[in-house]
Amino acid sequence: MFYIITYNINLSAQNLAINPSLEGDSCDISDFNNNGGVDLPDWDQLFTADYYTINNCRNKVKYRTPRSGRSCAGIFVNTISIYLGKRYVAREYLIGKLSEPLIKNHKYSVSFNVKPSYTIDEVKKVYTTRNISLAFLSNKSDVLRYRNVNEEYLLDLNEDITNTTGEIFDSINYTKIEGCYKAKGGERIFVIGNFRHDTLSSLVPMSKESIYAKAYLLVDDIYVEEFKELPSIDNQRICQNDSLQLDVSSLKSNEIFINGQKIDNTGVITIYNSGNYHIENKLGTCVNYEWLEVNEVECENCQAYLPNIISANEDGINDEIEVKSNCDIELLSSSLYSRWGNLIWSSHSKNFNSHRLTSLPKGTYVVECKVLFKYSNQIRNVIRDITIN
Repeated sequence: MFYIITYNINLSAQNLAINPSLEGDSCDISDFNNNGGVDLPDWDQLFTADYYTINNCRNKVKYRTPRSGRSCAGIFVNTISIYLGKRYVAREYLIGKLSEPLIKNHKYSVSFNVKPSYTIDEVKKVYTTRNISLAFLSNKSDVLRYRNVNEEYLLDLNEDITNTTGEIFDSINYTKIEGCYKAKGGERIFVIGNFRHDTLSSLVPMSKESIYAKAYLLVDDIYVEEFKELPSIDNQRICQNDSLQLDVSSLKSNEIFINGQKIDNTGVITIYNSGNYHIENKLGTCVNYEWLEVNEVECENCQAYLPNIISANEDGINDEIEVKSNCDIELLSSSLYSRWGNLIWSSHSKNFNSHRLTSLPKGTYVVECKVLFKYSNQIRNVIRDITIN
């Protein structure tokens, strides 16, 4: 025999980033203030970011190929820039949109992919950096409010998601930048770039041939997915020689681990033994877990028990009706009758005490409960006289 637990929650993740792989047909993204979304649908940029597609413009250049699809974007994230003998902070930024606003206090798995490149196909001659981040904002009109008072090309934004893997040297493969973000509520756009001043940013050569002190990164494949946590799981009891089955088919977008072992989350997991089970749910770097205790019990001669007297004075001692059993049961319905057989109330709630017993006069009543004995799939009526004093 077996008993199936089904998660009554859909944890399938949906990418909220619109046009996440930056697909379009133009050579360059239009100026930030004039972009009507024609050149690159649903994306904006700040300070002349670049747009590449393998179908036209700078065709099939080795170090400017997208991670997926046929397009990607490129931004300067740190450079040694001099104007009139004075060094200034030079940055470029990408601005993407979300299909729906983020929900306050909900967690989101966020990732984007980058790799070093350059506007000319000489990546070994340029520099790189570790500083690339993503920030969430409520509206596009808020972006320029974060412009640094001393450096007009620098945005002082929070690093909501940031690179933590060190300097980015791999110019062949994209490096994933990821994190778990707890929403403030109402975020509708995101900005990708370097939000640190040059004095707080790294700038290191890609190779011994590096002569251009400029760090330039391609950006592709952005994901913003809501992370829905596991529901609470009640401890379970199984009969001897029986098994417990967990239906995890609704968790197929996430990674599921039981006691540290990754499991196939496309169907049903069977637990044969009693014990404590650590169930871990992951999406990117977002994680939550639940503990499940499974106890083996003797399931012969299953009985359900009701008290014969309660006080109902709300002192927390013997003042509630509780159905107990030596087996695993579920309360399906309950009814209360007067001693003369008149129905006082009837309920299909799983909580017997959904009706206040303190409102009843003291005396003797009759309780009738319909109880499901889960392992035998048997429904029984349990009837007992009960005194309220």
